[in-house]
Amino acid sequence: MSLVAFASADPDTARRLETEAASLAGKGDFASAARKFRDAFAADPRPDLLCNVGVAYFKGGDGKRAHRYLNQCLSLGGALD
Repeated sequence: MSLVAFASADPDTARRLETEAASLAGKGDFASAARKFRDAFAADPRPDLLCNVGVAYFKGGDGKRAHRYLNQCLSLGGALD
């Protein structure tokens, strides 16, 4: 038996969530922005969205989470052709 996983992306939802996240970050609500960027990544797993999660956590003073997400960003981005 073979299992095949199909990735599905919802770029429109991701863009909407990314815009909302950027707005929250612009207001200084970095924790909420990070959550929205994570939601955007769940909708469309682009490495730049993980990077944005890490940056939002960093700007919000949460170095531990920032480090985690920025490392994931580098790992995922480095695995691309």
